[in-house]
Amino acid sequence: MKLMIIHHSGLIGGGTLSCIDVAKALKKILKPEDKLLVSMPIGSKAEKLAIELNCGQILSHKYSAITFGYYNGGANTLRIIVKLFFQLLHLRYWKAFFQQHKPDMVILNSIVLCPLIILLNKLNIKSSIFVRETMRGKKNSLQNNIIKYFLNKSDIVNFISEYDMEQWNLSKAVQKNVLPDVVNIKEFSKTSVSKDKILSKFNLKTTDFLVLYAGGINELKGAQTALEAIGKSSNLNIKLLVLGNLGKEFKNLVGIKRFIKNKSLKYIEEFYNYIEKNNLKDKVRLIGIQKEVNNWCNICDVAIIPISKAHQSRLIYEAGVFYKPVVATDFPNYREFIKNGVNGFVFPNHNSKLLKEKLEKLASDALLKEKLGKENHSFTCKFHNAQRNEQKICDIYKEFVQKN
Repeated sequence: MKLMIIHHSGLIGGGTLSCIDVAKALKKILKPEDKLLVSMPIGSKAEKLAIELNCGQILSHKYSAITFGYYNGGANTLRIIVKLFFQLLHLRYWKAFFQQHKPDMVILNSIVLCPLIILLNKLNIKSSIFVRETMRGKKNSLQNNIIKYFLNKSDIVNFISEYDMEQWNLSKAVQKNVLPDVVNIKEFSKTSVSKDKILSKFNLKTTDFLVLYAGGINELKGAQTALEAIGKSSNLNIKLLVLGNLGKEFKNLVGIKRFIKNKSLKYIEEFYNYIEKNNLKDKVRLIGIQKEVNNWCNICDVAIIPISKAHQSRLIYEAGVFYKPVVATDFPNYREFIKNGVNGFVFPNHNSKLLKEKLEKLASDALLKEKLGKENHSFTCKFHNAQRNEQKICDIYKEFVQKN
């Protein structure tokens, strides 16, 4: 018996961490003579982490996997089609790749990999796919119908929420499951840097109300909305902690790369100009990319997710590990995991004024903040506990493994 997982991204992001979670779970149901093959982009950070964590037999794929990246936060349709066209030049490579390793089932770690389902069907290889991304645009758009066609050809499709599963409305012939993204609560709660050390390093006080935003200076993640909320607040103790890519490498872009990234460049420039114009240097801390987000979830008072387009966010439950409430843009796909006034607050898209009001409410009411934080911890344990989800993964694939 051979199970193979295909992961397309070489970055250490939520998708990579989720892929590793799946691999760890599958290892527990395989017999000693069985094999778990995990295919990662060659020489990538994701591949190195998978090797380090002993996730199975790691395979390096030489060429990019064949993808159709139409989802909220993805590229525009023209870029998707152009990318797909060039990736199809490597179709023979992927056909040979699967024929060489002869897996009994291939598990695709993202909806963007859905075109591979057709190739797997032709090779008589069972397929399963994780839909970790939120549907983009109208349900019946041409692009979504293409994706739905691929998904309906798969044997098992796993969604991260009931809402997402309902949106796609797949054929009854497909085995459908809900497997929310998870966090290992025990491991994630182990911080490596004390709160006092972080406060001292970034010139923060114990009396400051720390607002954690982890999306970098990115329009999709709602960086400007977060910044404006802080700028509009008269409470000088409210401080914004900005984690993620700060866009500094964009300054050195020239030629065609600068042209392609022009919109992102303007957004980053506007972000920094807003800080200067409104004299917010004391209210904003630009932290940058952090490998251990748990240290920051530990010290913050509230985590915010001011995204501009509906997609998934690990920060909801990562904050929950540390009993912290969340404030997020009000999108339907969050409503299973964020209940307004219960474990956090929601606000309308782009509405920095209402975001500001929610933050000021929490900053002025310690008991409310504590109550919502406790509830978010309960939500995290209920929906996003790695141990519970691992058992679900084992149950889904155990039957297939036993039959083969």
